[in-house]
Amino acid sequence: PEPSRASDVATTLVSLLVGVPAAFALARRTFPGHELVHSLLMSPLVVPGIVAGAAMYMFFIEAERTSGLPLAGSFFGLCLAHVLLAIPWVVRLVTASLVGMDRQLEEAAMCLGAAPLTTLWRITLPAIRPGMVAGAMFAFIVSFVDLEKSLFLVGPGRSTLPIEIVN
Repeated sequence: PEPSRASDVATTLVSLLVGVPAAFALARRTFPGHELVHSLLMSPLVVPGIVAGAAMYMFFIEAERTSGLPLAGSFFGLCLAHVLLAIPWVVRLVTASLVGMDRQLEEAAMCLGAAPLTTLWRITLPAIRPGMVAGAMFAFIVSFVDLEKSLFLVGPGRSTLPIEIVN
């Protein structure tokens, strides 16, 4: 079977779509449970890979049994597991860019009449682009080399490059 790289690209895109807004919320807002959300988002970094892979496999089997949705051995299940592993990297790197950004640039743009969405698009996102690019690169690399979860979650007839290398 040909190694699948589509899951790595999908993981990168979904991790950015989830991680960037999460980083904005954690860096710019305070809300009840702020520390809990931060801890939950960072927790995949401290769980050993083999334990996380086995736990996700058991969770997917139970979810399949109760809902009927095929998760274990599916492309979606593999991507979901890799996204859970990649989100902490995106959140951490984008948060670092947001904290290091000069907020006066945004305030100046809004004082000069820019709408909040225009300010986000033309000032904030270009300013945090290095964090977003680094987060995307880390998400791709983490997904690409994640052997432990791939061993448990890749379906029959499918393979990833790390599994092919081990074989």
